[in-house]
Amino acid sequence: SRSRSRSPRRRSTSPEHKRPRGVPRANVSKCLFVGNLAYHADERSVHELFRKYGSIKKVVVGYNNKTGQSKGYAFVEMDDVDDARDAFEDLQGFAYEGRTLRVDYDLGLERKVDRGYAKPR
Repeated sequence: SRSRSRSPRRRSTSPEHKRPRGVPRANVSKCLFVGNLAYHADERSVHELFRKYGSIKKVVVGYNNKTGQSKGYAFVEMDDVDDARDAFEDLQGFAYEGRTLRVDYDLGLERKVDRGYAKPR
């Protein structure tokens, strides 16, 4: 017969693990990930949503290559980190077009390339 004893699972004790959802990480950046967007969202509608927080450098919406439909997420790069922080604080959990937005900080393409997470364009 097999023993059913198991060693207890260990949980991460890092501060990041204990961070409640929606609370920013220490590495605040100008680039924000916006998830749970409506599938008809486009660059213009996301730009309109974020423009009251400050100057926007770039908006990139993820699209399905075959259908051309939005995948429900976008990256918004603001010109100023304080504007990005304001947008994060106001829009995290915000109901937009019947969906609750998920907003988080993103490294931005340049920093992802520097760290080897992405290929340069």
